Amino acid sequence: MGSDPEVVIPSGISKVGDQALTCNRTVKRVVVPEGVRFIGANAFSSCVYLEEIVLPSTIESIGAEAFKGCRSLKRLTIPEGVASIEERTFLRCVQLEELRLPDSLTVIKNDAFRGCESLTSLVVPSGVRDIPKKAFDGCVNLEAVQLPANLETIEDEAFLKCAKLSSLDIPATVGWIGRRCFMGCTALESVVVPEGVASIEEETFRGCVALTSVKLPQGLQVVDHRAFYGCEQLADCEMPPGVEFLSEEIF
Repeated sequence: MGSDPEVVIPSGISKVGDQALTCNRTVKRVVVPEGVRFIGANAFSSCVYLEEIVLPSTIESIGAEAFKGCRSLKRLTIPEGVASIEERTFLRCVQLEELRLPDSLTVIKNDAFRGCESLTSLVVPSGVRDIPKKAFDGCVNLEAVQLPANLETIEDEAFLKCAKLSSLDIPATVGWIGRRCFMGCTALESVVVPEGVASIEEETFRGCVALTSVKLPQGLQVVDHRAFYGCEQLADCEMPPGVEFLSEEIF
């Protein structure tokens, strides 16, 4: 198995163990058979020449960093039944162009898609309530993300340096947008901040040089340090009357 370009996991097992093929430098294709329910942490991490992995419909759980550093992996479909994308699952999968997430998904954890430089679009399933820290950090070619209608939070640096993200419909249910969430989104042109958001956090939109319009909620209370710093084209951004704290160097 160690030197084969194709690996077929034996049938009759229920789990691909932690670090099963980690750092394998020859494998290009992996077939996981029906009946396997669990993929362990780091199972395929740093398999730098892995181009294709076939997952069975029986998969229920995929461990943290399972595909981290699989820099040749181009597309993957996560089967229905998987409820969580763990920490750093696809970290630095730099050629990953197409990723399909299951409707069963309810949780995405920190750094899940960080550094997926070739990913251009993604549909986040309706059961997800939180976009975690650095989820899409460094996804420099990400142009479109469909967020679920009942999303509640977008955490710190979630879309940091998504340089091609020109628009994003933030659901009205969102009540928290974290620090540096859209910092360096140099193609972002307009944003409507939902009414439930009370604070624009530190450097949230810093360096969004194409941003021309931001609609702020009437219940806004705080605009923190350098929230819109470097937004050179911003011409339409009216502060609501109830704002209680404006930090230094907002613009």
